[in-house]
Amino acid sequence: MPINLLRRLAEGPLPTTVTEGGDILQLRMLQAAGHVYAKIPLPHAEGWHWRQGPATVYQVTALGHKALRWFGPPHNTGPEKDRES
Repeated sequence: MPINLLRRLAEGPLPTTVTEGGDILQLRMLQAAGHVYAKIPLPHAEGWHWRQGPATVYQVTALGHKALRWFGPPHNTGPEKDRES
């Protein structure tokens, strides 16, 4: 989920490199929403396969931090959550 990636980016040191394909797809969504400043190279063909180069995230924007405040802290989703209710 993009909000989880946004949370990880906001909590870690920047700039940082993102290499996993699924994370890069989510990063594209975050960038389109204005939540991050990032350099994401376009995928390119190598033979019969598409390859994606690593992306670099430079900043979580003020809008990105606002989104994190709106969605709140991550919720406990493990078995302990069921015992608390």
